[in-house]
Amino acid sequence: MEAAGPSRNKRPWSPNFTNAELLAMDTSITEKQNIIFGKFYFDSASTAVRMKAAAWQHVTDAVNAVSRVQREVADIKLKFKHFKSEVKKKRAKDLQYQKESP
Repeated sequence: MEAAGPSRNKRPWSPNFTNAELLAMDTSITEKQNIIFGKFYFDSASTAVRMKAAAWQHVTDAVNAVSRVQREVADIKLKFKHFKSEVKKKRAKDLQYQKESP
C-alpha cells in the first residue's frame, strides 16, 4: 500500500500576495479593463483572445515588477477572481448591516 501524503504532481504553494502586488494588480486591471472585460466583435474571435491575453500579460508583468515571487497569468486571474468575490461578500455584509441598524 502507498502511504497517504501529498501528491508529487501538485505545485508548491506560492506566498500570499502582498499589498504592493494587490495594488499593482488593481491599477493594471483598471488601466486595461476595457480590453479585459470588453466584448469585441471582430471577423475572427482569435483577435479578441490575443488582445485579452496581451492585457492579462501586461497585468502580470506589472505585478511581477513589484513582487519577490514570479507570478503567472493563471495565478493573477485566479487571485482577481477570489479578490472580486471577497469584495462582493464584504459589500453584501455591509448592506445587510445597514438594513438592520435603525
